[in-house]
Amino acid sequence: PGASAARAFEIASPSVVEPRAESLPCPFCRGRVRVAEHAVAAHESERLRVAHVVCRACGAEHDWYFRLADALTHN
Repeated sequence: PGASAARAFEIASPSVVEPRAESLPCPFCRGRVRVAEHAVAAHESERLRVAHVVCRACGAEHDWYFRLADALTHN
């Protein structure tokens, strides 16, 4: 979950994107990550939040995708 737009994490508010993204381990080395960018991205007919993270240990970059829970009721 969260690794692609099709499998985005469901969240209640945009304010939880960065704390949630930084709570997830690096998918490559399991190290701690930091959010380098938090943006909005269009995917099919919805807008998702994307947290671009960088691992503090190995330097790998990864995107985590988030969908606002109330957005599900508006589609």
